[in-house]
Amino acid sequence: MGARLTARTIPPVLAVMALAVVGCGAGPADAPTTGVAPPISLTAAPGPTTTPSSSVTAAPEPSLATTRRTRSELRRALLGLKDVPAGFEALPEAADDDDGRAFSTRSECAPLVRMLNARTTPGSTADASISFSGGQEGPWLKESLDALGSEDPARAAVRAFRTAVRECRTVSLKVTGAGTSTLKVRELSFGRIGDASFAARFSVGKGPLEGFELIHAAAQSKDVLVGTTSVGLQPGDAEQTAQDAVQKVDHQLRSGSSI
Repeated sequence: MGARLTARTIPPVLAVMALAVVGCGAGPADAPTTGVAPPISLTAAPGPTTTPSSSVTAAPEPSLATTRRTRSELRRALLGLKDVPAGFEALPEAADDDDGRAFSTRSECAPLVRMLNARTTPGSTADASISFSGGQEGPWLKESLDALGSEDPARAAVRAFRTAVRECRTVSLKVTGAGTSTLKVRELSFGRIGDASFAARFSVGKGPLEGFELIHAAAQSKDVLVGTTSVGLQPGDAEQTAQDAVQKVDHQLRSGSSI
């Protein structure tokens, strides 16, 4: 039997996966973005835990038309308590930790490992996130929004996630205090969400965290990358959460003149 998963043991794992597949951006809190956002590159935040691999370029040059975003705008577009099922409560923001790391010796897994270990989304100029809990034993939800300046890098980020998952089916996950586990990665057949989307299931097949599973969906809404991560939800409910998140982004941001 694997280690029993509770609200105490899950956060370090979420710091590796939920926060990093589409991580929080590093832009100023309320400063509008300017200029052309750089293309998404999977060479950001490389770790020493992978074997060298060829460089992966995930994005074409972004278009010259850019969109100015602030963190305040993105926060207004996040899901709220009225947007999630009854029984959930919003969790306070938590600082990232370094208690968990993904690693692999296979070169084809290097892009996915970099994504899982990254602390920011390359090219993000403003970000916002929120987490919800359904109780001590879950389920849990997390939503992240990243402003990437234009449609091209947002679309490329979804495409890069898709490619990384399809090329790597298993990585190792080391969590401080819980040892090393094998993390399986599988594509999920969600319907189209937003302008482009991709979803995957991450599950621990063996190791001290055996039984842990989360679903992550990345979706593009024009220049905004929408990430939703769920633990303890069925795929259909996780898909609906992703749809709801993108619809709120569309309503809050596209209704204005920003997009």
